[in-house]
Amino acid sequence: MSTFLDRGYQRELLLEMAENYPENHHVRNDGGDRYAKNVYYLHEHGLAEAKFYTELGTGKVQISRCKITARGLDFLQDDGGLSSILNVVTVKLHDDTIRQLLIDRVEASSEDPTVKGRLIEAIKTAPAETLKSVTQKALEAGVQSLPNAVQLLQGWLSA
Repeated sequence: MSTFLDRGYQRELLLEMAENYPENHHVRNDGGDRYAKNVYYLHEHGLAEAKFYTELGTGKVQISRCKITARGLDFLQDDGGLSSILNVVTVKLHDDTIRQLLIDRVEASSEDPTVKGRLIEAIKTAPAETLKSVTQKALEAGVQSLPNAVQLLQGWLSA
């Protein structure tokens, strides 16, 4: 990675911009690349909003103004700010989906066909609350029975 990208320096810049929020931050066009490159990087990631121009003669990128964005402010918050509240994803499994998953599992088992038939009928007629309870218990049992649950979770979450 390039040496001009400096996480500590970027945090310092964001904190300075946060002090001036919602106003523009005092721009440091001091001729050094470090400031411009780090602000540009923050801009590309949506943590800062900046206007750039190319200096005539030198062709160097300069900054005319910059300020922290809401995303930048949330980044600085220990709890993730409003983004952590607004970006919650809810996954809903409908009753018919859960029923079909359970029925498929029963059908794939090696149980006696009469046992399978009774279970499938019970699944088909179970009320939604019963399905919810069974689903929670099945999920808990499934996670607990995974011999390498932590390693699997790490792989799934980092992919």
